[in-house]
Amino acid sequence: MPALHGRDPRTGGPGGHPGGRGPVMRFQPPRPSPFSPEVPLSDAVCRYFRVKHRDMVYLKFILEAYEGMNTMSTVDNVAGIIRIAIMPGFVAEMDELLAELGTRVTMEPVAWEDQGGE
Repeated sequence: MPALHGRDPRTGGPGGHPGGRGPVMRFQPPRPSPFSPEVPLSDAVCRYFRVKHRDMVYLKFILEAYEGMNTMSTVDNVAGIIRIAIMPGFVAEMDELLAELGTRVTMEPVAWEDQGGE
């Protein structure tokens, strides 16, 4: 008889392991990724924009595809101010991307002083 939902019908255990026990997995902390090393925000080049609330999710989705090159944060949700922190070495590429995104959504550059030591 085939297993139903990943369980062995004879033992009731997952995958047919006797006694219903699967392999023992030990926790291993994640290894640092060479592609996205942690860079302090103070080393990043920050760009601030006023955007419409409906565009925030779209921008976040697109910018997350460029993992390790930038991070986007909302710094003032009421005013619609976002911060795009660009990692060192990627400023030219990200400025090109931001210029292209600016043709698709309204992104008004704004001056902003970080408060709270972020």
